[in-house]
Amino acid sequence: MGASGLLQTRLTRNLIFDVEPAFSPGGKIAFSSSRIINSQEIFVMNSDGTGVKELTEAQAASFEPDWSPDGKKIAFTSNSSGTLRSGQ
Repeated sequence: MGASGLLQTRLTRNLIFDVEPAFSPGGKIAFSSSRIINSQEIFVMNSDGTGVKELTEAQAASFEPDWSPDGKKIAFTSNSSGTLRSGQ
């Protein structure tokens, strides 16, 4: 959306909520989503909504993603020990 809040563009089209967006310095967006049944995972996508990739596979709750200052890593909160997929 523009700085004024106008010209909003929807980036995801799911029946599930995609929440907690975190914008990287390089233009990617990390977010949490409940696309997996009984689970909340971390996903990343390009700023235009393309290239969605699931990063966590905890089968539990992974949420509150936040990028490192250089945009190379994502920190997140989880109530389980999951596996981080390589790549961004």
